[in-house]
Amino acid sequence: MKQPQEYKVVSLRECPTPEAMQLCDTPERAADYWRLHVETSPYFNPECECLVVLLLNTRRRVKGHQLLSIGTLDTILVSPLMVYRTAVICSASAVVTVKLDSESSWFEPQLRKQLAAALDTVTETDLAQPPKSQ
Repeated sequence: MKQPQEYKVVSLRECPTPEAMQLCDTPERAADYWRLHVETSPYFNPECECLVVLLLNTRRRVKGHQLLSIGTLDTILVSPLMVYRTAVICSASAVVTVKLDSESSWFEPQLRKQLAAALDTVTETDLAQPPKSQ
């Protein structure tokens, strides 16, 4: 039987960002961050759809980002688990999903509905409570 593991989150690289671009409170600012850090990355392929999640703190400042999925010319696979996993691990208080596709449309309503539904399923009773010390 496989034993439990201890994990840690490791940053892949620093993303130097001007102070003015760290605030992500409009779609335009999210797009600016995308152009600065995602489009210039070696793994970015402008000919394929891709989805990135921006991780924000309580003041809507970017803590970091994660490339979640690179698809084909017209298709991408993503699930709410992929979006929220890193957000929870990094203690982000908000996320912004940025999607580039062949039509240069930035977000799909179906994905928005799935993400909202996933959040609705999390309640306080779903959270595990540590045992009390005696």
